[in-house]
Amino acid sequence: MRRTTGRLLRGMAILSVLALGATACGGSGDDSSSTKAVSASDIQAALQKGGSVTVWAWEPTLKTVAADFQKKYPKVKINLVSDRSGDKHYTALSNAIAAGKGVPDVAQVEYFALSQYSLTKGLTNLTPYGADKLASSTRPVRGTR
Repeated sequence: MRRTTGRLLRGMAILSVLALGATACGGSGDDSSSTKAVSASDIQAALQKGGSVTVWAWEPTLKTVAADFQKKYPKVKINLVSDRSGDKHYTALSNAIAAGKGVPDVAQVEYFALSQYSLTKGLTNLTPYGADKLASSTRPVRGTR
């Protein structure tokens, strides 16, 4: 459990920092040409400045992960919405995307559902924010592919 929590904490840190960085660097549109890569100093500055990150996810250990993250980075508030899963989660997410408001910074989406959000442009490519450079800092959890 401790090993999985540590990995989830790292994953939450990366996603939260990317969300904070995207908020700080991105514009109101979806034009990726206006974004800049997020550097390590940008990440530290975002964590020190603080802010809030809304996460829609039902994975049960995320409550502990969010609490641990907030202990480590007290200026960053994680708003964890975990009261729904399955169809209710995806309906709420699809409705928020369609409305263009109320969309979370981070959402848990199962592999089978990714294509529906990809086809409707409901996903954000995080490469312009430096996500491709962070891939080596995470390792898959044993037992997953």
